[in-house]
Amino acid sequence: MTTIELQTSNVKRKDSSQSKLSDVRRPSEMRLLNQVDVLKVENAHLTSQVEKLQKSMKEAVRRSSEREDRIKHALKAVDRVANSKRQKCSPRDSDIVCEENAKIMKRIDDLEKEKEILLTGFKKQLQLIKNLKKQKEILESSVEKWKVLK
Repeated sequence: MTTIELQTSNVKRKDSSQSKLSDVRRPSEMRLLNQVDVLKVENAHLTSQVEKLQKSMKEAVRRSSEREDRIKHALKAVDRVANSKRQKCSPRDSDIVCEENAKIMKRIDDLEKEKEILLTGFKKQLQLIKNLKKQKEILESSVEKWKVLK
């Protein structure tokens, strides 16, 4: 073979090897491009979701602040009503309430004393019952011994 023929065959071999490499590169490049496209779509979707979540979060913050304001206004109204009720009560009414409270407390003390007396009486009765049972057992055993001795 001549040098020209050798050169042309070498060029053909290089072309075929390059075409094989480009064939190998192309599918991998295509896969990478497809992955990039998929990731871009996913990124766009995620950014839209983030925006939606930020909007809903702002809305929730706004609603909670509105509710807090309503609660504050309601508490102020309750305080106003309570203060007006306190002011409407005259000193005479508070004296009557104090007297009733004193009577109730005295009655409670009397009932507690009565309860203590009843409990101590009950405990003494239980002790008496125990003593009587012991005496009965002793008497029965002594009667049996006496019968045996006769």
